[in-house]
Amino acid sequence: MTLPEKISRGFTLVELMVTLAVLAIVLAIAIPSYQGLTRSSRITSLSNELIASLALARSEAVRRGKTVKVCKADANASTPACSSGAAWTDGWLVDVGGTVIRTVQISNTGISISTAADEVEFRPNGTSSAAVTITISLTGCTSGESNAKRVISISNTGRSSVNKEAC
Repeated sequence: MTLPEKISRGFTLVELMVTLAVLAIVLAIAIPSYQGLTRSSRITSLSNELIASLALARSEAVRRGKTVKVCKADANASTPACSSGAAWTDGWLVDVGGTVIRTVQISNTGISISTAADEVEFRPNGTSSAAVTITISLTGCTSGESNAKRVISISNTGRSSVNKEAC
C-alpha cells in the first residue's frame, strides 16, 4: 500500500514569518541610507541650479557687454524683481539692466542658504565685482554628516567652484 503524494500549495505560516522578518531587517538597514541619499541629492540639485544661474549671468555679461547680476528674488512679488529684503531660500533671478532673463523659485524646504551678499554681479568682461561665498546646507544638519553642505565660491575673476563639506 502506497501513501498518496502530498501536493504542496502555498507557504506555511513559518515560511511567511521568516520572509517577513528578513524583509523587516533589510528595510531597517536600507531606509536610513536612502534618506541620506535623498538629502544629499536635494543639496546637489540646488547647488547645480545656482551654479547654472551664475554661469548664465557671466556668459550673458560677456555676450551683451553689460553688467548682469544674480540676486535674491521676492517670492511674494507679482513680478520678479531683485529684493534685498528677500532671502536666498525664496529663490533668485538673473537680471540684465532691469530685464529678468531667468527666475528660480525654490520649493525645497529644509534647506538653508547663507551669504553676506545680496547679489553677485558680473561685469562685461566676465569678472565679478567682488569675491562671494555662498553656503547651501540642510537645516538640522548634524555634525559630521558627510556631503550635507555645499560651499560655492565666486572669485574676482568670475569663476565659480563648488566644494562638498560635512556639517
